[in-house]
Amino acid sequence: PGEGGVRVSNGSAHGVGIYTANLDALWLSALFCSPRGGILVCAVLQTSKVRHAFDAQVVFDSAHVAPLFLVSAPATGPTSAPLATPVIQKPQPVPIANFVRPEVRKALRGRDRRPFAALTQAGFSAAECKMAGCSAREMMDAGFSAAGCRAAGCTAWEMKDAGFCMAALRKLGFSAAECRATNSSAWEMKKAGFSAAECRGAGCTARKLKDAGFSAA
Repeated sequence: PGEGGVRVSNGSAHGVGIYTANLDALWLSALFCSPRGGILVCAVLQTSKVRHAFDAQVVFDSAHVAPLFLVSAPATGPTSAPLATPVIQKPQPVPIANFVRPEVRKALRGRDRRPFAALTQAGFSAAECKMAGCSAREMMDAGFSAAGCRAAGCTAWEMKDAGFCMAALRKLGFSAAECRATNSSAWEMKKAGFSAAECRGAGCTARKLKDAGFSAA
């Protein structure tokens, strides 16, 4: 049995403890979790009570792991899609002192009109704020640059929702296909500077290109 008499499941090759997959190895959790039951996203204190084993971390004291979010599969659609390709980069460790600063605790309690501004003042990067659920608009309000939001993983949709026009999205490095996916018209893409070939590659039809003002030549 495990701690407190909890039954051991799925083996204990690296010791009896709580096994957590690294954030860039979601496939590992998927092997041991039911999609309908969900996957817990946890924060793990990096102490002597934690052992790193390949793509996992084994926690030997339950007080050293804190559940943050419950991720579940959508009600419809496939529930066994492969997760072999990492979609999230493994984050850098964050000093625990950041979480006990008064301004951060105030922000996390929701008493600040601009909660993520406190997180940036506490030293969190754009990528960390993005992973915490911050939108592009909130990140811009908190003082991050458009390029910083883009590098942190904000999508063209999110940047457009934050108020960026098509030309600005193109300048930030979003492809024609990414811009087209925001329900932008061929005319908007032409105005932003995308070529006919780029618009066509993004899925615009010949009729839409003609209506947008592209010539047949």
